[in-house]
Amino acid sequence: MLQQRVLFTVVALPLGIAAVMAGGGIFALVVAAILARAAWEYAALFRSGGGQPSALMLLGAVLAIFVARLYSGFVHDSWLLSVIVAITLTIHLLQFERGRDGAASDFAATLSGIFYIGLLGSYLLLVRLIPQHGEWWFMLTLFAVMLADTSAYFIGSAFGKHRMTPRLSPKKTWEGFIGGLLWGVIFGGLFASFWRIAASCSVHSGRRCLIESAFAT
Repeated sequence: MLQQRVLFTVVALPLGIAAVMAGGGIFALVVAAILARAAWEYAALFRSGGGQPSALMLLGAVLAIFVARLYSGFVHDSWLLSVIVAITLTIHLLQFERGRDGAASDFAATLSGIFYIGLLGSYLLLVRLIPQHGEWWFMLTLFAVMLADTSAYFIGSAFGKHRMTPRLSPKKTWEGFIGGLLWGVIFGGLFASFWRIAASCSVHSGRRCLIESAFAT
């Protein structure tokens, strides 16, 4: 686990930051690839447990929501989500007619994956598309989440004694959860303050303003 985190930090993180700062089509392609991979792995996870969610429906619906967010925000949600639910229901009804007794559970798994990955994941794009300094709002979100996750790992490894979810994730502890939450909130807030000062100083007197403001706070 630690090796994966280090590898991500060294290799993937700089590339991700570059995509965030570049914005436009590059950022959109990166996020689309991440969501597509997440949808495919979500389906594979349920299949490993005996479920049969529709991987193709998951992938197609997640990307459809992403494209809708990219070009029109929430404008088409009223009909797009209804169509997605109807198609998903039809797919699993056909599976039931072909003898799949767990089709109702499969339907729930497919639909929950679409909403979980498609709807929530599309906010990655919407944060970056904030009109003023969207890239820095995204970086603030990324920093806070990564700091909370990393600190939860180390605090839980060092001090964790009370298991949080023994069946779902046996290594997660309440100590790690609380520590990660506190570090994410505190240092996320400090990073946000620093970003506000830096943005203000960039308009005025640059480096000197930044140093004076840092000591003043």
